Amino acid sequence: LACGTGNITVELAKRGHMMTGVDISEEMLTVASQKTTQYNIKWINQDIRCLQLKGKFDCVICPCDGFNYITEIDELKTVLGKIINLLNDEGLLIFDISSKYKLSNILGNNTFAESFEDNAYIWENFYDDTDQICEFEVTTFERDGLGFRRYIEYHRQKAYDASSIEKVLEEIGFEKINITSDYTQDSQMQNNSERLVFTCFKG
Repeated sequence: LACGTGNITVELAKRGHMMTGVDISEEMLTVASQKTTQYNIKWINQDIRCLQLKGKFDCVICPCDGFNYITEIDELKTVLGKIINLLNDEGLLIFDISSKYKLSNILGNNTFAESFEDNAYIWENFYDDTDQICEFEVTTFERDGLGFRRYIEYHRQKAYDASSIEKVLEEIGFEKINITSDYTQDSQMQNNSERLVFTCFKG
């Protein structure tokens, strides 16, 4: 889910898995499809908040902050409910989020900038502690002939408490929920963990 240009999807297909990639961006899926002429990957243009897929799956993954973009806990619960219905018995859901610590302390109300020979970026972040929303404005400059072309992207992410998501997962029927600070099983979640990885089994 939220597969973007398909780097992870393609890598898993290379390892022998049958893959379906879902993303809201037609442009990203066009890039993804150009990488995969030798693999039978199904690409679906769909908003994961309105997930409608046919069939059942052994595993659903949503890496790289996909669920942070769902900014209401009730809406996230609806999405997770759709996912558990898509999974086979003993199926697995794996996803990660940027932690509340990262969005509020590392990114929030900070600006990052870097320049190179042919491009540069300015990344401004604004954190609202009341709504627990971090807004990103990313301005990039790319060389275009004798000058530079400017592009601006806007993003909004919700800073979720791990306990809030864990409660929702339990309510909709996931079991053996494991939360780590990266994609290894022995990395315990800490108060200052910047990324949280959830591994959840359908009973």
